Amino acid sequence: NEQTGIKPASKVWEYFNRVENEASLQAECIICKQRLKTPSYSTSPLVKHLLKHGIEYEKGGMLCARTSAMSKEQKRKLDDPAIKAIVQGGRSFGDLRKLGISKFIQQCAPTSDSHCTSYNVDKKRQRRNETKKVTQLILVPTDTDSDESNKEQEQLALVNVLN
Repeated sequence: NEQTGIKPASKVWEYFNRVENEASLQAECIICKQRLKTPSYSTSPLVKHLLKHGIEYEKGGMLCARTSAMSKEQKRKLDDPAIKAIVQGGRSFGDLRKLGISKFIQQCAPTSDSHCTSYNVDKKRQRRNETKKVTQLILVPTDTDSDESNKEQEQLALVNVLN
């Protein structure tokens, strides 16, 4: 980042600039200039914001612009029944992003880079499983003779190395 002299590690920073603000940590989107809060330097709000611009992101993974094979007219024809189904069924709009529904939608109306979503979901699931396994291994006491604070420090060091 030009302002701080520190290059953030996440690829989402290709789309944002850090804004120095005493009240809160913020980032400004270079596409639309919207400022977003980034509590504890979190990039989650930035990732969610990029979805509004049609850009998907997975930590440590890839950025890809989603370009639809559907025309705007086709999208409009699908929007109305989707909204009615959600409202009448008492569902949340997030239901459309669930894996089973999103795969169904991809089959009905494929996008030119539909592999991106399934790749991201698979990578996310794989990373989550690896993290669970590693966490279980780390939380086993490292040495029965060492005192409690040393065990905790060793475990934290391992967690930091793995992240």
